[in-house]
Amino acid sequence: MSKRPSEILEVNKGTVDIGYDGDLVLIDIEKSYGIESEKFLSKGKNTPFNDMKVYGEVRATIKSGKVVYEKKEDDLDDYR
Repeated sequence: MSKRPSEILEVNKGTVDIGYDGDLVLIDIEKSYGIESEKFLSKGKNTPFNDMKVYGEVRATIKSGKVVYEKKEDDLDDYR
C-alpha cells in the first residue's frame, strides 16, 4: 500500500528490503478490545465508535529500524 506513493515522492520507503527504511507496524489481528473515548490521549473525546468492540490491536511500531512504540502488557517475543 505504500510502494507507489514512496516512488512518486522519491523516498526510501515502501518496501521491506536491504537499503530501505525499516518502517513497520505490527498488528495482532485476533486481539479485540473496546474503544473507550475517556482513555484517548487527545482532548477530543467525541467518537461514534465509543464502546464498540474492534479487532486489530497495534502491538509495536518500528521507524527507521528502531522500536518507537511497544505495547507492554503482553510479551511480544512471538513477533520478534
